[in-house]
Amino acid sequence: MNKRSIGAAFFLLLIAATFAVTFATPAETLLTVEGLQRACADLNAAVQERWALWAALFFITCVVATSVSFPIGPVIGISAGALFGFWPGLLLAWGGAAVGSTMAFLGSRHFFREVVEAKLGPRFERIERAFEEQGAVYLLTLRLNPFVPYWLVNLSMGLTHMRLSTYVPLTMIGLMPAFVIYAHAGTQLATLQSLSSIMSPAVIAALLLLSFFPILAKLYRDRRVERMRRQAG
Repeated sequence: MNKRSIGAAFFLLLIAATFAVTFATPAETLLTVEGLQRACADLNAAVQERWALWAALFFITCVVATSVSFPIGPVIGISAGALFGFWPGLLLAWGGAAVGSTMAFLGSRHFFREVVEAKLGPRFERIERAFEEQGAVYLLTLRLNPFVPYWLVNLSMGLTHMRLSTYVPLTMIGLMPAFVIYAHAGTQLATLQSLSSIMSPAVIAALLLLSFFPILAKLYRDRRVERMRRQAG
């Protein structure tokens, strides 16, 4: 077994261990509104006393959880708003998620890309050509879509040849709307009824419409360029 295979196995083991620790310990209660309310109430005094330390610990937790593809974006965002306030909480959660997403992206590329490429063969080449032409549009659309898990986008984009310089800024833009919603909900955690209530039908519809914007913008630009070419000809 080569070093890359060992690394891939360790990466998968780390993901599995994160899930196991969460669901086999009291940490599972943090996945409910009631658990978050109790935890944040217990931590508020400590955060106020040593704000910088807890902010650093929270940021590191965000990075680790996101890098191992643990799907707790709402919990992270709500906790950030509840513990640190809207703007500081938003920056901590959004920044941590962006860094963790980048680490997951790089891990997927390093450990799994060659395996997937070998298995899919010519089909993978067609996917690659599509991403070379439209990769930025695809990424931003998937990031903004409320039905596509952000961790799945991290791992799948790592399998492509997308440049890090494209992935990072578009990931930050795409993650922002959802984390704004989560952080704002966190500032009202005491009156929150359930995690599902955060994403009302109106909010989901707005995010869904927003996710179509990159595609529509690309279509508009292409038509405009084509029109200019015809006029020049």
